[in-house]
Amino acid sequence: MPKKLRIGLDFHGVMQYTSKAKQDRAKRLFGRFIPAELFRRNIVVGSGYLTDEEYDRITNPVFEDVEYGRHIEEVNGATETVKLLIAKGHDVHVITASDQRALIVAQDWCATRYIKLSSTPHGVGKGNTKGAVANALGIEVFLEDTPDQALALVGVVPHVFLLTHEYNERFPAGYYGITRVNSFYDFLGRVELIANKNSQAPAA
Repeated sequence: MPKKLRIGLDFHGVMQYTSKAKQDRAKRLFGRFIPAELFRRNIVVGSGYLTDEEYDRITNPVFEDVEYGRHIEEVNGATETVKLLIAKGHDVHVITASDQRALIVAQDWCATRYIKLSSTPHGVGKGNTKGAVANALGIEVFLEDTPDQALALVGVVPHVFLLTHEYNERFPAGYYGITRVNSFYDFLGRVELIANKNSQAPAA
């Protein structure tokens, strides 16, 4: 039978479509249209679209306001796929580079969609990598959208995947042993291949 895997997921940009929420707030607050797929601090501030202060004003409610965060849409296929992985018996954990307030938002967002994670979301704090938490949880598969975070998991997690967005499409994932996937449905297929390849022999 297929092996039951311990799966780790990033939250912002993997499960929750935070870039679209940021885009909407930028247009409403400042009248500026910024493509959702480019809405990363290093890009929009570095390119002069926004100042650091404007970026924070846009993003703070996205990450820290439970009521606002509850209504942010999902990355296409996230809810359906995660529920299916759980139904297949896999342990699914959320690990995000966020603080406690963002974890409360993530937990509420999952609960309102009836996503029953194997543990409450784990946060490593802004600017920190996720390897220690992933290792402690025994994560075997991880889905990330930030290249630096994915890179930090190589050698810690056996199977690291990068969910393609426009802001990470130039990163040479394969060169570093990271597998790029274009959707949650693509990710699901990859997980099933891993589970079947590592299937456990039936007990005698």
